[in-house]
Amino acid sequence: MIEQRERNAGFRLWLILLGIALFFWLGKEDNDVLAVTTLGLILSGTSVWWLIFRRRRPGFTASGQFYAHLGLLGGICVGALASFFAALLMLMKDVRHGHVYPDYPPELIIATLERLPPWSLAGGLIGLGLSLLFGLTVGVRQRKR
Repeated sequence: MIEQRERNAGFRLWLILLGIALFFWLGKEDNDVLAVTTLGLILSGTSVWWLIFRRRRPGFTASGQFYAHLGLLGGICVGALASFFAALLMLMKDVRHGHVYPDYPPELIIATLERLPPWSLAGGLIGLGLSLLFGLTVGVRQRKR
């Protein structure tokens, strides 16, 4: 129980820091696409991390194939949500500032949403690669015992 509480405290601190970063980014006058896509990626990664690990049971063991599927599916979700969250953040900033010429024009927001399929594929491949790497390192540690 104490281990679960400490893990939640670290995650809550991460959410607070992410909220502060989003608060300051929304108030700043800029139209940098790299910043908004990075924030969208961090937000999507945090969301998927919470969905996967929110109810982890102690003593749960799984096969390497389970982790490979979990990494692939999680990566696809992170890639897809990164595009969605980046477009949503662009829209939020446009609404918040209310300029005649928006920081992020509608064409840019649509172009970000059009990147959903390749970002999903890239996220799935990265997630699969990381899960296979994780499975190999866990397997090597178990063989050394």
